[in-house]
Amino acid sequence: MNSIFSPVSQMFGWLHLPRWGTGITELQPTAQPIVTQAEMQARHLAFHRAYQRFAQQQPAWVARRFDVNFLRQVTDTAELPSGLALAMAWDRQFGPLSPVHVRCQQITELAVVAKTFLSFYQNEMLQTTKSVA
Repeated sequence: MNSIFSPVSQMFGWLHLPRWGTGITELQPTAQPIVTQAEMQARHLAFHRAYQRFAQQQPAWVARRFDVNFLRQVTDTAELPSGLALAMAWDRQFGPLSPVHVRCQQITELAVVAKTFLSFYQNEMLQTTKSVA
């Protein structure tokens, strides 16, 4: 037996717990680009403009929790995810209780819907950065 965490690690293969005796020195920090206050404000403004437009066009998906809280979580990264990645993230969070055929149908539909949101967001980012510059 390797450690007391072995049964937990076997049950939750995705969960990688550190072994006793390992230190912080083994963790490698990820390089994050430096973002200025103006860039953060531009992203925030672009996100909310894109979301307002998206919510008007897709109220059914907003009601199914593809909403501002979910989208903020998954788009606060250096690179925007793809529409399929957003759909898969939503499915992991909200779809596990649905039958497989329903989940597949939802992912397929939501990938297109998510791509629409990302398109709105990218367009708003372009417009916002042009007005800031």
